[in-house]
Amino acid sequence: MVAVPCSNANTVIKLSSTVYISLKEAVEEGLIIRTEYQQIPPKVEYSLSEIGAKFKNVLSALEIWGNEYIEYLKEPKNL
Repeated sequence: MVAVPCSNANTVIKLSSTVYISLKEAVEEGLIIRTEYQQIPPKVEYSLSEIGAKFKNVLSALEIWGNEYIEYLKEPKNL
C-alpha cells in the first residue's frame, strides 16, 4: 500500500501498489498531470492533461455500452 495525502490535511488515501503504478505510468505517458506542493503535510494533486481529457469521451462510450450489455445479459434468451 502507498499512502497519498489528500487535499484535506487530515485525510490520507491508501492506494494499492497496482493503482500507484498505474497512476505513475499515466503520468509518464502524459495522460495525467502530477502536481506536488512543497508543504507539510505533503500534498500531491492529479489532474487530466489535455490529451487525457479527450479520452473521457471514449470512457463514457464504454460505460454506456457496458450498461447496455449488462441489461442484454439479464434478458431471457430464446435458443
